[in-house]
Amino acid sequence: MTFETFRDNRGYICDALATYGGGFCQGLAVALSRADGSNTRRIYEAWPELWADYGPGGRFFQRHGC
Repeated sequence: MTFETFRDNRGYICDALATYGGGFCQGLAVALSRADGSNTRRIYEAWPELWADYGPGGRFFQRHGC
């Protein structure tokens, strides 16, 4: 997934992290929801393995929003 795709789906990724993740992922959802552009990129680059599950196409990603 590209950074642009990640950025464009950030709200849905936050929902997936908060709903289906453990304590760390729930905290990361809060951080991601508050991050500016450069910190969003840092989060994206720091945990690429999470986006396979919580990003578009992942088992926990759903485009219904909250």
